[in-house]
Amino acid sequence: MKLMGEALMFENIPLLKASGLMAKHASLRQRVISENIANSDTPNYAPRDIPKFGDVVRSQAFSNFGETRREGHFDFAELNKSYEAVESKDFEVKPNGNSVSIEIEVTKSIEVERQHSQALAIYQHSIDLLKSSIGRGR
Repeated sequence: MKLMGEALMFENIPLLKASGLMAKHASLRQRVISENIANSDTPNYAPRDIPKFGDVVRSQAFSNFGETRREGHFDFAELNKSYEAVESKDFEVKPNGNSVSIEIEVTKSIEVERQHSQALAIYQHSIDLLKSSIGRGR
Protein backbone atom coordinates (compact mmCIF):
# COMPACT_ATOMS: atom_id res chain seq x y z
CA MET A 1 0.00 0.00 0.00
CA LYS A 2 1.51 3.30 -1.10
CA LEU A 3 0.53 6.52 0.60
CA MET A 4 0.05 9.62 -1.53
CA GLY A 5 2.95 11.55 0.00
CA GLU A 6 5.30 8.56 0.18
CA ALA A 7 6.73 8.92 -3.34
CA LEU A 8 7.18 12.66 -2.87
CA MET A 9 8.97 12.08 0.45
CA PHE A 10 11.51 9.73 -1.14
CA GLU A 11 12.12 12.14 -4.03
CA ASN A 12 13.15 14.85 -1.57
CA ILE A 13 15.91 12.84 0.14
CA PRO A 14 19.23 13.80 -1.48
CA LEU A 15 20.87 10.40 -0.93
CA LEU A 16 17.98 8.62 -2.64
CA LYS A 17 18.08 11.13 -5.50
CA ALA A 18 21.81 10.56 -5.89
CA SER A 19 21.47 6.77 -5.90
CA GLY A 20 18.70 7.05 -8.49
CA LEU A 21 20.88 9.25 -10.68
CA MET A 22 23.75 6.81 -10.24
CA ALA A 23 21.55 3.92 -11.44
CA LYS A 24 20.26 6.02 -14.35
CA HIS A 25 23.83 6.92 -15.30
CA ALA A 26 24.83 3.24 -15.24
CA SER A 27 21.88 2.36 -17.47
CA LEU A 28 22.69 5.07 -20.00
CA ARG A 29 26.38 4.20 -20.05
CA GLN A 30 25.55 0.51 -20.56
CA ARG A 31 23.39 1.47 -23.55
CA VAL A 32 26.29 3.41 -25.13
CA ILE A 33 28.67 0.49 -24.50
CA SER A 34 26.16 -1.91 -26.09
CA GLU A 35 25.95 0.33 -29.15
CA ASN A 36 29.75 0.31 -29.39
CA ILE A 37 29.83 -3.50 -29.29
CA ALA A 38 27.01 -3.75 -31.83
CA ASN A 39 29.00 -1.52 -34.18
CA SER A 40 32.35 -3.24 -33.65
CA ASP A 41 32.51 -4.21 -37.35
CA THR A 42 30.97 -1.05 -38.79
CA PRO A 43 33.47 0.80 -41.03
CA ASN A 44 34.65 4.18 -39.71
CA TYR A 45 32.78 3.78 -36.42
CA ALA A 46 34.38 5.47 -33.41
CA PRO A 47 33.36 4.25 -29.96
CA ARG A 48 31.52 6.63 -27.67
CA ASP A 49 31.33 6.81 -23.91
CA ILE A 50 29.71 8.75 -21.10
CA PRO A 51 31.99 10.20 -18.43
CA LYS A 52 32.16 8.12 -15.24
CA PHE A 53 29.61 9.04 -12.60
CA GLY A 54 32.30 10.05 -10.10
CA ASP A 55 33.88 12.39 -12.66
CA VAL A 56 30.49 13.96 -13.39
CA VAL A 57 29.80 14.47 -9.70
CA ARG A 58 33.24 15.96 -9.05
CA SER A 59 32.91 18.27 -12.05
CA GLN A 60 29.63 19.58 -10.62
CA ALA A 61 31.39 20.38 -7.31
CA PHE A 62 29.42 17.87 -5.25
CA SER A 63 32.45 16.69 -3.29
CA ASN A 64 30.90 17.86 0.00
CA PHE A 65 27.78 15.72 -0.55
CA GLY A 66 27.67 14.26 2.97
CA GLU A 67 28.20 17.63 4.64
CA THR A 68 25.13 19.47 3.39
CA ARG A 69 21.90 19.62 5.27
CA ARG A 70 19.62 21.92 3.31
CA GLU A 71 17.54 21.41 0.17
CA GLY A 72 18.81 23.33 -2.82
CA HIS A 73 22.52 22.67 -2.29
CA PHE A 74 22.60 20.26 -5.19
CA ASP A 75 21.42 21.02 -8.68
CA PHE A 76 20.29 17.55 -9.69
CA ALA A 77 18.90 18.89 -12.97
CA GLU A 78 22.40 20.12 -13.83
CA LEU A 79 23.82 16.70 -12.98
CA ASN A 80 21.28 15.12 -15.37
CA LYS A 81 22.59 17.26 -18.25
CA SER A 82 26.05 15.69 -17.93
CA TYR A 83 24.99 12.40 -19.54
CA GLU A 84 26.05 13.14 -23.10
CA ALA A 85 28.02 10.48 -24.95
CA VAL A 86 31.26 11.70 -26.43
CA GLU A 87 33.50 10.05 -29.00
CA SER A 88 36.45 8.13 -27.57
CA LYS A 89 39.76 8.56 -29.35
CA ASP A 90 42.01 6.39 -27.20
CA PHE A 91 41.86 3.23 -29.30
CA GLU A 92 43.78 1.71 -32.16
CA VAL A 93 42.07 2.19 -35.53
CA LYS A 94 41.53 -0.94 -37.66
CA PRO A 95 42.09 -0.90 -41.45
CA ASN A 96 38.32 -0.37 -42.00
CA GLY A 97 38.45 2.79 -39.83
CA ASN A 98 36.69 1.18 -36.85
CA SER A 99 38.28 1.74 -33.46
CA VAL A 100 36.04 -0.33 -31.14
CA SER A 101 37.92 -2.69 -28.81
CA ILE A 102 35.63 -5.46 -27.58
CA GLU A 103 37.92 -6.13 -24.62
CA ILE A 104 37.78 -2.53 -23.46
CA GLU A 105 34.01 -2.36 -23.94
CA VAL A 106 33.49 -5.55 -21.89
CA THR A 107 35.71 -4.14 -19.14
CA LYS A 108 33.64 -0.93 -19.10
CA SER A 109 30.47 -3.03 -19.02
CA ILE A 110 31.67 -4.82 -15.88
CA GLU A 111 32.49 -1.45 -14.30
CA VAL A 112 28.97 -0.23 -15.11
CA GLU A 113 27.39 -3.37 -13.61
CA ARG A 114 29.28 -2.71 -10.37
CA GLN A 115 28.11 0.91 -10.36
CA HIS A 116 24.50 -0.17 -10.82
CA SER A 117 24.80 -2.72 -8.02
CA GLN A 118 26.31 -0.07 -5.76
CA ALA A 119 23.47 2.35 -6.53
CA LEU A 120 20.89 -0.31 -5.67
CA ALA A 121 22.72 -1.20 -2.44
CA ILE A 122 22.82 2.46 -1.38
CA TYR A 123 19.12 2.81 -2.12
CA GLN A 124 18.19 -0.39 -0.27
CA HIS A 125 20.27 0.48 2.80
CA SER A 126 18.74 3.96 2.87
CA ILE A 127 15.23 2.49 2.78
CA ASP A 128 16.16 0.00 5.53
CA LEU A 129 17.47 2.89 7.65
CA LEU A 130 14.28 4.87 7.13
CA LYS A 131 12.15 1.86 8.06
CA SER A 132 14.21 1.27 11.19
CA SER A 133 13.87 4.90 12.20
CA ILE A 134 10.08 4.66 12.19
CA GLY A 135 10.08 1.28 13.93
CA ARG A 136 9.17 -0.99 11.02
CA GLY A 137 12.52 -2.76 10.80
CA ARG A 138 13.38 -4.65 7.63
